[in-house]
Amino acid sequence: MDALRFGSSEWPFAPGEGPFHVKGVSYRGHQKFIDDHIPGGYAGIVEQLEPPLRKFYGQPFLASCWYDLAPLVAVAPHCAAACGLGVEQYVFRRAQLQVDQDVSGVYAYLIKLASARMLATRLPRLITQYFDFTTVDTREVSDTRVLTRHSGLPRPFAPWLVTVATGYLERVLQVAGASTLTISAGALLHEGHNHGIETVSVDVEVVFG
Repeated sequence: MDALRFGSSEWPFAPGEGPFHVKGVSYRGHQKFIDDHIPGGYAGIVEQLEPPLRKFYGQPFLASCWYDLAPLVAVAPHCAAACGLGVEQYVFRRAQLQVDQDVSGVYAYLIKLASARMLATRLPRLITQYFDFTTVDTREVSDTRVLTRHSGLPRPFAPWLVTVATGYLERVLQVAGASTLTISAGALLHEGHNHGIETVSVDVEVVFG
């Protein structure tokens, strides 16, 4: 998972000016995770960032507002290094710990009442509601398998997005009591361009028991 470089030909937008957005609740959850799990907390991570990125992270984030996703992707290597993890390991672990926060209490009980098939079918679509650029299409459903296609992913973000989605989905299905579980993502498939950035799609297969 390569680091995102602002001002490069791959990513020409300054922090806060990118055209692909995420709900502010994701930034708030990110801040809480850093304060809870990373030495030095949120202030310590922000202090390591280059000035434009540091300025972006100096603002308050409102849960229901939209914000540039790029800075959230760009800070992952800093957080991973602080945790002593590889970037992909960090992003996956971060997504799974978010589940434990999201489904505490009564929500964990309700998830355990839902079938793995229902969760594997519906959860990817719910995840896309946090973003303003991607869609999900359910391709195949059986009693033990769900295949979905995630489309409209900016290529520089795609590895991060796929890792978040698979980590989150795996942990939810574990909470739901899936006895066996395999989640795999296919190759990134070129779609076109959006705001001058290449977009791709990817198929995610969930096999459960």
